Amino acid sequence: MNVSFGFKRVLKHPSILLLPIVLQVFISFVMGFALIFGVNLSPTYSFGDAAPATSDVNFQFTLPVFLPLIEDINQSLSFVQLTESGNWMLSSLYFIFYQLLLSMTMAMYLGKIKQVILLERHDEQSLYKIGKHYVGRILVFQLVSFLCLPGLALLLLAFFPLGILAFILLILFSLTPYLIVLEDKSLGDALSDSPRYLKKYFVKFLPLALGASVSILFLSLILQSFPYAIQYYMGFVAYTLIGSGFITAFMYQLHTLLHNNDELEGANEATIQGQAKWRRWSLFGLVLFLPLLGVKFAFGQHVTAFQNHTAFENAIYYKSNWSDAFNGSEQTMTTYGFEQNDALELSMPLPDRGGDLYGRGNLTWKVDKDKSATAGNSTSHWEEEEFVTSEFIYRLVPVSQNGKEYYATTNGGYVELVKEKQSNEPMDIAIFVMNEGNDVFVFQYKKRFNPETVIRIDDDGKYFVPSTSSSNVEDFKYFWYSNEPFTKDRILNLVRAKNEVSQFGGNTDRYVFEYMVAAMLQEADGEALLRFDEYSKQLNLTTNLSDKTAIEWTAELEKLYGDADLTTFLSYFNKQNEQNEYDQVGWSDEEEINAYQVIVPFLEGSITLNCTRKEGQLTNIEVVLP
Repeated sequence: MNVSFGFKRVLKHPSILLLPIVLQVFISFVMGFALIFGVNLSPTYSFGDAAPATSDVNFQFTLPVFLPLIEDINQSLSFVQLTESGNWMLSSLYFIFYQLLLSMTMAMYLGKIKQVILLERHDEQSLYKIGKHYVGRILVFQLVSFLCLPGLALLLLAFFPLGILAFILLILFSLTPYLIVLEDKSLGDALSDSPRYLKKYFVKFLPLALGASVSILFLSLILQSFPYAIQYYMGFVAYTLIGSGFITAFMYQLHTLLHNNDELEGANEATIQGQAKWRRWSLFGLVLFLPLLGVKFAFGQHVTAFQNHTAFENAIYYKSNWSDAFNGSEQTMTTYGFEQNDALELSMPLPDRGGDLYGRGNLTWKVDKDKSATAGNSTSHWEEEEFVTSEFIYRLVPVSQNGKEYYATTNGGYVELVKEKQSNEPMDIAIFVMNEGNDVFVFQYKKRFNPETVIRIDDDGKYFVPSTSSSNVEDFKYFWYSNEPFTKDRILNLVRAKNEVSQFGGNTDRYVFEYMVAAMLQEADGEALLRFDEYSKQLNLTTNLSDKTAIEWTAELEKLYGDADLTTFLSYFNKQNEQNEYDQVGWSDEEEINAYQVIVPFLEGSITLNCTRKEGQLTNIEVVLP
């Protein structure tokens, strides 16, 4: 009876539903602005908050208390990633503002429910006057409760039984706001009466509390299968309705217990039915519409809607593999393979330089998808790359490196993908805007891996030159979007910048050590070749690399690529990023002195590496140009 009473009253007075919705949509609006500018203004407290979810399966067995807030069921008011730190002064001011707003809304909400269940005249007092009457007492209760939480948390960590006892004591005062509103008691009287009434009527309250918790549990089970945006909307509407119905039922039950009066439901029913239908349906329309607006606010679209986007139609995709050069240098030399495709695109706002860059963009890139095929009784599974278009929200912060400034979502910025489940497992990205906005590098990685292990910027702050992962190389993908067309020279400039921050390593008895030289030749990097020559002298390995200067080597090697277009150039260049791509001639394990050749192909002819090993030890590499 109590439950049906509560839901009937709520449905006949949808302004009850509107109050918590308006509050949370407004908070989403404020948080979107604040977080996109790097200030963490997350609401930090409500009496019924649930703990944050730690897995994809999020069962919420919670109880709506005082005011149904979707944070109770672990739904965030903003999908913009929270920053690690924020402006403490702004955060403190916001906390005070939030508590005032929350307390005022709670006072209006509970006051309106009291007005509805007692069937008082609805035109005598505005919601503001109702809230103003109770807000001071409720605000003090909220602040006192908040101050008790840190001590409670410490007790739970330090001595669990004592913490549980303190939690029970806190629960004993949970009737205080209801008594303030229903009985118009002072804060002191409500605090003193709350434990007595809770102990006296606990058994009678229990069925209603269990019913509410089970309803919330079923709602959370339904919500977790939907994307964030739908969770936000459905959570707003459904949880507000369920929570308000049970809170109204509880206040009705408490009132009847306090006054031994079970005859409120039938009284003045005409008063309820006499309200204008157009007003009721208008309020229901707002109840359904405002959460849609809240979704936009939660993604920060109100901040980024009017920004001008820069479109990058030139793009190239690159990866770093466990190449022969990587293995032969004891996993210290990084190589890249590049792939050009017209499907790769990026569009994002790039404001004028100065301060943080924030906005919302979209990009087309490659992601991993699970594929399967069934033949008879057997099913084959494999992974395949596909092009998808993803949306993201971001805040880039300026980073200075050797006097050169670039922007990154690392170093205090953030980036968050809007769409979920676009790949075979959760993924994340990092963005680097370089060369005064002419080049944007996007790093895609699986969330279960640490991206910091490979992130690397060249010394001049012009290129994103990640190192090769030693454990999960296939799960890191790199995309380079640019305002300028890609050419052979631009690719070579990037890999040369990569070589400047690379280290050499390895032992001369490693049979693929010479492929480091093959990779540097393929990269047309004379500077790297001469650095290797200096390094090789420490290993008693002789080469003829010092016969030419770095400039001469670079010129000779670039000449071997001729006037090749980008596709043809990459067909030769990418060999250095693979294994077993270079022909080996004359190898013999049977001779004491093993003389053999490694062939490095170019468009205008092949370079031959004459290699000599004595008792398995590499002793000489001679580079012979065509």
